[in-house]
Amino acid sequence: EELKARVIGARISAARAVMHDAILLYWDIGRAIVEKQQLHGWGDSVVELVATDLRRAFPESKSFSADNVWRMRQLY
Repeated sequence: EELKARVIGARISAARAVMHDAILLYWDIGRAIVEKQQLHGWGDSVVELVATDLRRAFPESKSFSADNVWRMRQLY
């Protein structure tokens, strides 16, 4: 039972670390979009372009829909 509890604890710790890193990544993507919009005067359509580009680069990921990329921008 003690070993099982340790395995469960390690799994929870790993999941937390993954979620922490994902949130930081999403915040950073949002920051990059906002900064580029301000620096270069890009409009809102850049969000759609970023989402399309990320979906092409990472087709196995469901995280980069246009709605999610908008949320990343809002998170920042």
